Amino acid sequence: MRKFKIFILCVFIFPTLIFCSDIGGAPKHSEIIGFWKMVNNKNLENKNKVNPWPLPYQWFAFYKNGDFYSMMSSKDENLSINDLEETFSILKKEAPTYNLKGQFISIKYPNLKNSYQLWGINIFRKDINKNIKKGDLVMSLARAKDGKAIYYRLMRKIK
Repeated sequence: MRKFKIFILCVFIFPTLIFCSDIGGAPKHSEIIGFWKMVNNKNLENKNKVNPWPLPYQWFAFYKNGDFYSMMSSKDENLSINDLEETFSILKKEAPTYNLKGQFISIKYPNLKNSYQLWGINIFRKDINKNIKKGDLVMSLARAKDGKAIYYRLMRKIK
């Protein structure tokens, strides 16, 4: 229970402060590079005020060059890095881009001029419990009008 309370403090109450570096905090750019799968987590899902991505299975890629890819499905699959690279390669011309600054990451979509998403982002550097593991990312989408978190996702790196 204590670890869960620490998790809540780190992710929800003080998302802009790096105060729990032994548990987690802002990821380094090198720590987000790669392929990720969203992990279902009822504690986070219950905090969501909106669900802009309603399909339950989601995959993501952050590339060194700033490209960002995502996809979702109603069917769970154990997609490999090769599977995801092949799928995302089709979207190269339409790739959104990301910019990581501290505990915030902005994502711009090429088709949406003058629009971007702002996310809070934290990485866990220790296992918290059986559902939140070392290396997992939590991303919280900020509402445009006031910056309040309205949607959360937990992601685990695909190896």
